[in-house]
Amino acid sequence: MIRKILTKNIIWLVVLALVLSIGIFFVLSVGAQNENLVYGDSDVPVILPRASWNNTPQLNALMTWTPSASETPSDWQPVERIIIHHSATPTVDPVSAIVRIQSIYRYHAVTQGWGDIGYNYSIDQQGNIYEGRYGGNGVRGAHVFRNENGGDNFNYGSIGIVLLGDYSTQDISQTMRDSLDRLVGWLATVNNLDPQKITTTTIWNKNKQAFVSFFNGYTVLGHKDIENTICPGIVSLTKVRQEAVNFKLKYDGLIYQLANSSRVYAINNGTRKTFLTLADYVAAGGSYSQVVSISQTQLDLFSETRFLKYPDGSLLQINGAPKIYLIDGGKKRSLDITASEFTKLSFNFALVKNVGADDLVNYPNGVSIKYGVDKELLSDGTKVYLMQGGKKHWVTSGELFNFLGLSWKKVKQVGLAETEKYLEGDYLKYSDGTLLRDAAQATVYLIKDGQKHEFVSAQSFLKGGRKWSSIILTSGSELALYPSGEIVKYADGTLIKSASGETVYLVDKGLIKPILSVEIFQNLHFKWEQILIVSDQELAYYAKSDPVKYLDGTLLRAKDENTVYLIANGTPQPVDAAIFKARKYKWSQVLVIAQADFNNLYRPTVVIPSSSLSVSPGPSPTPSPSLSPLSTSTPTPSPSALPITANPKIRVAIFEVTSPGVTLTANAAFNVLDKAGQIIATKNANENFIYSISDVRSAFIRIVPQSEDGVVQIVSYEDHPAWKPSLNYNQFHGTVEIVYSSKSNKIWAVNELLLEDYLKGVAETSEGDAAEYQKAMAVAARTYAQYYIQKGGKRGLDEVYILNNTTSDQLYKGYAREILAPSIVQAVNDTRGEIMTYNGN
Repeated sequence: MIRKILTKNIIWLVVLALVLSIGIFFVLSVGAQNENLVYGDSDVPVILPRASWNNTPQLNALMTWTPSASETPSDWQPVERIIIHHSATPTVDPVSAIVRIQSIYRYHAVTQGWGDIGYNYSIDQQGNIYEGRYGGNGVRGAHVFRNENGGDNFNYGSIGIVLLGDYSTQDISQTMRDSLDRLVGWLATVNNLDPQKITTTTIWNKNKQAFVSFFNGYTVLGHKDIENTICPGIVSLTKVRQEAVNFKLKYDGLIYQLANSSRVYAINNGTRKTFLTLADYVAAGGSYSQVVSISQTQLDLFSETRFLKYPDGSLLQINGAPKIYLIDGGKKRSLDITASEFTKLSFNFALVKNVGADDLVNYPNGVSIKYGVDKELLSDGTKVYLMQGGKKHWVTSGELFNFLGLSWKKVKQVGLAETEKYLEGDYLKYSDGTLLRDAAQATVYLIKDGQKHEFVSAQSFLKGGRKWSSIILTSGSELALYPSGEIVKYADGTLIKSASGETVYLVDKGLIKPILSVEIFQNLHFKWEQILIVSDQELAYYAKSDPVKYLDGTLLRAKDENTVYLIANGTPQPVDAAIFKARKYKWSQVLVIAQADFNNLYRPTVVIPSSSLSVSPGPSPTPSPSLSPLSTSTPTPSPSALPITANPKIRVAIFEVTSPGVTLTANAAFNVLDKAGQIIATKNANENFIYSISDVRSAFIRIVPQSEDGVVQIVSYEDHPAWKPSLNYNQFHGTVEIVYSSKSNKIWAVNELLLEDYLKGVAETSEGDAAEYQKAMAVAARTYAQYYIQKGGKRGLDEVYILNNTTSDQLYKGYAREILAPSIVQAVNDTRGEIMTYNGN
């Protein structure tokens, strides 16, 4: 490890150079901004445009995210809440407000990967208000995301306002407070909000992909009211709400006009309406208290044509009117049903959104929805439906119709116009255990859990006690409605071998375990005549696991050793003379086995050839078939400080595992290990391994690629940057563990890899930064990580990781980050092993 000795003065020079490198091209006079915080005598706050701080081509290029109405849900939503933050930056700031906003923008857009600044508005210490995130009123921000319930995204339907400075222990100035009160009051007015109201709204849930999470709170609230944080400090939001109400009373009835233009504009419910003249506005029934002249950029925050798109499944009601609409297929469908039927259709009145009539005008009308009569059979001339739970369920074939015992005499011919009135339920399926075959094909399938499972041989069909006469003939199109599951495998305990191979395998939980020798086969009392011969193709469907071992409770002695072992939890435990006598063991109970078998089963660091198992019980020894590739992994760090090495390993917590299962794979063949380091499964490249967590406290698996340059992918983990949603930061060098931590009482996905590989995936520097800046940041990141490696972890020796993938530790994106940022990889390589020290530390 190369140590760079720095004096304190040199360190401060480096820090100053880094700050200057961030802000060298940001120059703007703020003095002129302080002259006018409001428009005339209206008290309407002046909002400075993005161009006041996003003022260079270099800065503009950092914005990689733009809102879209075609997303689901739309990036524009009706505003329901205003959320106040503080930036936690110096209140008496050594840099200008413009430079500070640019710094926040850079951090959000590049480091966090959000593609733009997260806040909708910023207020500086002089009371100036700045437009933030691109997209105007109602655009999705990036300022509050709560990880509870699988990810509640409060950025939809909220406005984020950040106060520049740290107000953890001191309040904002009166100038800032006045600007905050005015801005909140004006935004509440133009979005038809009551600043003092407590409301219950639905929040977009990332996992469920719908507005299904509930939140009850003030319309105007602080970040700390949603997440566990002190933000925005001690700022009194009670006062803000009260003053906002007072300003709202003044703003009600205002209409707006641009200088030197006769057009007037009304802004209500977040939408702008244009009238050619004041007379036209009055003729249309409009009334007003004052005409305010405002800037084009502030007026452009609001749109006349922006379509606030509610996703399919949304329940909408026009401002408390009795009729409720369902958005279905992009159309609005009125629910012509009773309250009881509404509930029976699994709808929830709490999820009904109250919207303005203008919000629905752009949705074409769909067919009104009726509640179907249960057990009624209807036909539109093409399909037959069974009504259940008020919905129509398609009977996919005449064979299924007969299988379900339905009566053709009871089918009513009603036509398409009638059947379209009913909501579509799941199509009816054959029950578990049904045998199906496409009449034009030979393959037979077993239906289980709504999937079709293929029999790959006649032998596998017959061994399950099934009869050919039980097969139902159907069409290929009906079979295509059933997703394919795994093949139908032999029952656990079945012995199989391929026609061309010598190794005999035991089927266990869908995997196959090799039996390494004749001696093991015989000691475990297997019978030769029970072995099934299968094709090489059928055997290939089974993933191989570690070899068949002796049962727990077995006493073993290797032929060339004197020690007796008791098998407990799959591992040999030495039994000394005292224990042997105390437990009244007998020498006749001890199995003496070949040294090679003992080593291969219980000391698998070196594979020693043993006599292979052939189908004939002859004693002639032949070379053993190769075992599954063995792990070269290192165990979980023990509680002791880690030594300094040229390139140590680091363990990084990628995310907390809250789901009951994790899907993993790798770009090379890989082994799956248990906590004891035993291989429990071997998978081919790009083959998924699904780890189901049944007991939280015993959760553990380790994914180890069989090649040093293998990359592990956590398929079920999603970390998509806003600027490129198609990208997923879910690939990692080294190994990946799913492991329970008794310290934090959580299950973590932990990536263990070499420090230099880790640094290439740290995402705290931009690809476009100057090379020397990137090198300086690489050295800083390495120093930080090395410090905690030596300490044994930032959270103590008893935690399962060294650092966490957060901005409070180091933001880590893994292998995919390397691909996107080759210059950062080069910076890591150019500074390999270099760390900063001060006075030898």
